[in-house]
Amino acid sequence: MQTMTKRQLDILKMLSINNEYISTKHIAKNFNISERTVRYDLDRIESSLEKIEVKLVRVPKNGNKLVFKNFESKKNLLYQIEQFSNTVLTQEDRISNLEVLLLIENTTINRLATQLEVSQNTIICDLRKVKIDLEKYNLTIETKSYQGTKVKGKEEDIRYAFINIYNKSKYSKENLYKKFDTNVSLIENYIKSVEKELGVKYSKSAIEELQLIIIFSLWRIKKGYFIDCQKEIELKPIFNILKETLCLEIIDFEMYYLAKWFKSAKLINDLTVKSFESEINIVGLKIIKDFEEYLGIKFTQDIEIINSIIIHFNVAIYRLKNNFNIHNPFTAEVRYEIGIIYKITEEILRRYEKELHVVFPSSEIAYMAMHFGALFENLSTEIFNPRVVIICNSGLATSKLLYSRIKIALPNLNVIAVYAVEDLENLLQENTIDLVITTIPLSYKNIKTIEVNPLLSEQDCENIRKFILKKTYQKSNHYLVNRYEQDGGFSVTDIIKEENVQFNLVLIDWREAIKEATVPLIQDKTVEPIYVKDIIKNIEKSGTYMVFIPEIAFVHAKPTHVNKNSISLVTLKNKIQFGDNTSVPIKVIVVLANKTENMNLIKLINILLKENNMEKLKNAKSYIDLTTII
Repeated sequence: MQTMTKRQLDILKMLSINNEYISTKHIAKNFNISERTVRYDLDRIESSLEKIEVKLVRVPKNGNKLVFKNFESKKNLLYQIEQFSNTVLTQEDRISNLEVLLLIENTTINRLATQLEVSQNTIICDLRKVKIDLEKYNLTIETKSYQGTKVKGKEEDIRYAFINIYNKSKYSKENLYKKFDTNVSLIENYIKSVEKELGVKYSKSAIEELQLIIIFSLWRIKKGYFIDCQKEIELKPIFNILKETLCLEIIDFEMYYLAKWFKSAKLINDLTVKSFESEINIVGLKIIKDFEEYLGIKFTQDIEIINSIIIHFNVAIYRLKNNFNIHNPFTAEVRYEIGIIYKITEEILRRYEKELHVVFPSSEIAYMAMHFGALFENLSTEIFNPRVVIICNSGLATSKLLYSRIKIALPNLNVIAVYAVEDLENLLQENTIDLVITTIPLSYKNIKTIEVNPLLSEQDCENIRKFILKKTYQKSNHYLVNRYEQDGGFSVTDIIKEENVQFNLVLIDWREAIKEATVPLIQDKTVEPIYVKDIIKNIEKSGTYMVFIPEIAFVHAKPTHVNKNSISLVTLKNKIQFGDNTSVPIKVIVVLANKTENMNLIKLINILLKENNMEKLKNAKSYIDLTTII
């Protein structure tokens, strides 16, 4: 089967799993393209199927349909589609690979078309985008007859561009090393020797980056291109070690250039750090202190994480001051998953930009937010650990046995005490209790009860664990929201547009409810249709933690198929069960579509936590009703 685009493969798959004719108009609507484009795609598909036992039948009045010789040929085609889908490049991927190939060596459009398995016209179109991309690195593209196409610019800019673009591309590492004809194992050994001499440990990603820059630098030197790197005093110690350790016959300027990369490489630990007295370390500690004050929680006891933050901060500042890119593949995820932590981190880091003479990019803010998120989560299990009481009416021996088994199976459980059922009412009036573990059937308004076997089964433990995890998540989120709460009044209508709200729907299935709730976002192209499946998969995988406000589900997925920030909302006429294994009742579904961090979610949660606002939302019958929820 010939190479096809992702869309063509998706159209082929649609035809494969349908036995009836599908009109060109239907395909165009489904993929949001013109009928003319569909016809071009069908031409390509028809050409690709010529050598296999499948025929594309195209009847103007009826539509398009695949005819298979037998069931085996259909099964074989679906398998091939799956295989090709895993390797097909998007336009963005293809352009990144094209940039990598251009930065490696001078080439021709014909050769590039062959390497990327596309037409020369496609390469010519892609080169326009490549030209714009490379301008960010002060590089230009030059194409001359009989000489081919090449990248022009300063040597340091070319190498810097190569590292950044390759890290984001899907270009095969195996093909790259084969092209450079380099002994990778030897380079790895060099880096290990440098680690030993410097008394540091580089992260896996840093080692891969160092390998790449050494190998690419050697390739460029071999081609006759050299770096003119200044001999900085602070690099002298690393330069001397590299000179002794790296058995490379290169000039001092090139060795100083490599020293800059080793200096900026991400560390797991640094055995040379004896104190926090340097200027950068002091600022790093101030930032940690600011974060503590912002959240009102002491972090400085966690020496290991504090140390890792300081080590990371030193490397980050060096990279920023030397214009080395900080690539973070988790930036979008961090801004989405821990948006409040990200926003707090950003506010704190911005305070120190003038003092440090740097501007923190979103990638570095995300890295620091990941560190602070780890600090906060480490303490969350302790600070926000739900308060639990055990009710056992089976006698002293049984009570002690149950308590002992709970402490062994769940050692971090915050058990206040073991009580008899007649003492519980007074206890609940005098104390805040999150969970009642009981050996007899009990039910209390607004307090979760879990009935267990006095001998405590594995399923009992699992039920308790799930609740504790969910409750800790709820409490820590409420705490973060309250700490970040901004002054000024907001209404739900300030956050959610009228066309994104539906009221009193009659539904019985949570999956169908999510599908209905997402319709407005799909219609205005805020999200792709596949976002519904993303949300459902997320719930199936993660459970019902999204219901951290009673009977209100805040559903979401990763931002891969989100085009812009938005929120939609559905209220249900009757409660439905949300989730599969451990379901909870819900009356409202809020669909969150976050391309970047979205403070509207924080505002919405703040509003709902105010007195009576949750009930107002659940009982709302019109958009006017929402204006009273402030």
